[in-house]
Amino acid sequence: MLNFQKILRSVGLVLVVMLGGMILISCASAHLMMRYGDLKTQTKMSESVFLELRTDLPKTVYVAEGSTLGRDLTILPSLQQHLMDMGYSLIEAPGEATYVVQINHLHLAEVELNADQTLEDALSSAYSAGAGSGLAADLFGASGEAVLGVGLVVGVLSLIADSQTKHIAHTLTTDVLVTETTSKAGQESELIYHKTRIVSGASKVNLSLEEALPAMVQGLRTSLSGLLRRAS
Repeated sequence: MLNFQKILRSVGLVLVVMLGGMILISCASAHLMMRYGDLKTQTKMSESVFLELRTDLPKTVYVAEGSTLGRDLTILPSLQQHLMDMGYSLIEAPGEATYVVQINHLHLAEVELNADQTLEDALSSAYSAGAGSGLAADLFGASGEAVLGVGLVVGVLSLIADSQTKHIAHTLTTDVLVTETTSKAGQESELIYHKTRIVSGASKVNLSLEEALPAMVQGLRTSLSGLLRRAS
């Protein structure tokens, strides 16, 4: 009889903890949705690019796009159209263009952000070759000790909640080389090279790559066209 009462008390304690744990986890998930439920986008450039303000040179551009992502990704048609809307003429031969824009999509990463991390952290991490690894490294730490009884119940509930509600960031890293042709009366043309790296990102709760990619591509395209807007 005494053992049966102990069992009932233990079961009751576990049920109470389960109920309390579910409420706390539900509140945590709701708080995460309130803070990061809307799509956030941001684009950063490693180096500023300043082109010659030469209005006497033809407004022509050649654009080349490459990728080492291992997947299909192109912004070339939309970028070319955007440049034409800005008054540029597209040139098929790079040697005949005033500006040659070469871009290479270097890295595409997905990271899970913890409570103290933001999209800004994901963008900063993406500048390195191992983009995202520093952010994800401490997300799955554990003590390694066996957890029994109530602790096991809470752990299982937390695992279920974590698998359903996550703050996810996607980043796209692109290297850019702009070659500018300048010339003066009676002198040969001179080539000026401008290198930079653009990282565009998006974050949201349970954000998929399919949802993030259009926003990241738009941010990248806007930054690239902004480089040539300074020379218009």
